[in-house]
Amino acid sequence: MYKQYLSQIDGFCDNDKSNPTYLHNRQAPNQQNKKCKSKSIWEVMREHRDFANGANGHRERSSTVPEFILVRGKPQRTVLVLDVSASMLPILNEEQSDRLLKLRQACRHYILEVARDGDYVGIVVFNGTYGPTDEALGTAYVLSELVKISEETRIRLIKSLPTDANGATSIGKGIQLGLDVLSTVDGKPAAPDGGNMIVVSDGEENAPPLLNDVTFNITDYHITVDSIAISKDGSENLEQLAEKTGGSMFYYRTDIASNVLNEAFFEIGKRGASERDFPIQLYSDCDMLESGELTIKTVIVDYTVGVNTKFSVAFDGDPEKPVQMTVVDPQGKTYNISSVEWESDFMFQSVSITLQNTAMAGEYQIFIKNIQEDMVNITMIVTTQQIDKDARPLTASAFWLHNEVKPPEKQILFTSVSKGYFPVLKADVIGYIDRPNTVEPYTLLLLDDGIGADDTKDDGIYSAYFTTFTEEGRYNAKVIIQNMDNVTVISTAMPIGSGAPSDNSIDVNTESANTKTGAFQRFANGGLFNLREFSAAENIYPPGEVTDLRVSHVDRESRLVSLEWTAPGSDLDQGQASRYEIYRGEDFDAMIEDTISQIRIIEEEVVVGNLSTPLLARSKERFVIRIPASNQGKQTVWFALWAFDSINARSELSNVASATFKHFKTDEAEDDKWLKELHVKLLIAGAVVIVIVVIALITYYFCHQRKKYIVPPENV
Repeated sequence: MYKQYLSQIDGFCDNDKSNPTYLHNRQAPNQQNKKCKSKSIWEVMREHRDFANGANGHRERSSTVPEFILVRGKPQRTVLVLDVSASMLPILNEEQSDRLLKLRQACRHYILEVARDGDYVGIVVFNGTYGPTDEALGTAYVLSELVKISEETRIRLIKSLPTDANGATSIGKGIQLGLDVLSTVDGKPAAPDGGNMIVVSDGEENAPPLLNDVTFNITDYHITVDSIAISKDGSENLEQLAEKTGGSMFYYRTDIASNVLNEAFFEIGKRGASERDFPIQLYSDCDMLESGELTIKTVIVDYTVGVNTKFSVAFDGDPEKPVQMTVVDPQGKTYNISSVEWESDFMFQSVSITLQNTAMAGEYQIFIKNIQEDMVNITMIVTTQQIDKDARPLTASAFWLHNEVKPPEKQILFTSVSKGYFPVLKADVIGYIDRPNTVEPYTLLLLDDGIGADDTKDDGIYSAYFTTFTEEGRYNAKVIIQNMDNVTVISTAMPIGSGAPSDNSIDVNTESANTKTGAFQRFANGGLFNLREFSAAENIYPPGEVTDLRVSHVDRESRLVSLEWTAPGSDLDQGQASRYEIYRGEDFDAMIEDTISQIRIIEEEVVVGNLSTPLLARSKERFVIRIPASNQGKQTVWFALWAFDSINARSELSNVASATFKHFKTDEAEDDKWLKELHVKLLIAGAVVIVIVVIALITYYFCHQRKKYIVPPENV
């Protein structure tokens, strides 16, 4: 439904012709018709699975006034439930990756930079022991009960992190013990309700108790489980539990350079946190550096942030040979191992530079060099905080439409960019998708143009279909948001997201409605989704539906109609379609319900454009079509089109556009009659004007003569 909040609206439209008051206008150029194929609101609702086939019938309600329950927020309680099975060690996994070290580094960063003062964090580890019959039995240990986060307890928690791994995998046992830890706060019994577990594992369960044995306890207490799968062998059952409890899911690949572990902990920490107090992640990256190799990174610090700006790098290999890091600020000042801002942690193999004063806005160059004899895997994160604590920061978040996709179901990657409640427009938003069995991520451009996957233009939600699957498995997305051309603005005319009423007193195209952001940079991780039932041999998706077909010009003399639309792709809004079929007709309903029976435009009628060579997706198409004179004398022509790919898969029908020939000259005699009538009307009007002028002159004359013959009283 469209603008349902307007006070004038007291009911929903329907297709019931017996009730003309609420009869839906299928031809109205509004969002309802555009998004819902010209169906009425009641039609859409009746066809929805919530109400189809008699589901959820009418119920009597004595009152529709909502009820609100005011509750006082509690400190967040989080238990880190960590896998310390043998496969976490490099000598016992396929890629020879030091998974335990990377997990320790990510947990350290979470405890130091992400966990908030006043919240509670505990640590549980799990594995499994093998008995005489080689059957494993799940084991778990509490490394730290819930402790209230402060500067002192952060150090204590870091020292509690696991340093060794062995045995089997029993995720269920770890969750069982995590539930016990959530049940004690400050040494006193407490209900675990509302707690959170971050469960990290690199393998399938092979020791009881299993996840299915403990799921009921978790859901019964409304505990949120977030899952981080390490390697392709990470448990899928754990992801199902995360989805069931409303948690997030992430996938850390160990066969390529990745920083997903740090990014996952950061995204999980954002949930429920105040935007004003939570750190802002400006940058996240990873690299594999050869011996002696130098890499240079560029980070943009904008004018709204700069407090507690920290550049952190973690590495593997020899802990006695840390990577060399140098930071150069916009004015050329250098920070390195000789600076007071430098810190290093031998146990966790990390180095960092924290600026003491507020960081100046501009570009920072970070130089990182590997001085070891072997290749090293580095991860880098830059965090900061906003300067004005009373203002809302510029933030970004990314998410998938579905946690699981079974083609031909469509998948969309969304990224929300805003400053408080106001959308950020015209930003450069690029997604990087890790796909199974590939090394380089797939680059996906996200747009806020109201085309294809994007529902509403300029609402601060950037979107794109993702269709380039490689095989079944996990797909993880990270998104980088930037303003490189100084065109990005904060719009104050409408709150972020679609459907919200705009301030009609503000013109969104004027400077008063927009504030430039200046150069900025943000980062978000959208988590993972699982691809199921996929076959690379099949053509899964047809071209995308054209939703912005319009008539831009009508030349009534030559009967030429200009049509414009945004080109779809061969797979939804990706790639390039192979051909178009454009249809015209003089009956709106027939154009929608029986398009194939309408008149198909042939190449000879196309003056500008080519039906067999569509442009690349999201390009602007313009066709000029000559329309033969109608034999039926109707004055409106309707247009719609289909796009086809190389194997003739067809898109959904486009929206319908119309051209009118209301003033088209079809009969010379009729034109002559019209001219004669115009001449008569002009003559009559002229005569009336002359009569009025004559009367005015006569009146003036007599009045003037009368004044000449009036004798003054003193002369009588």
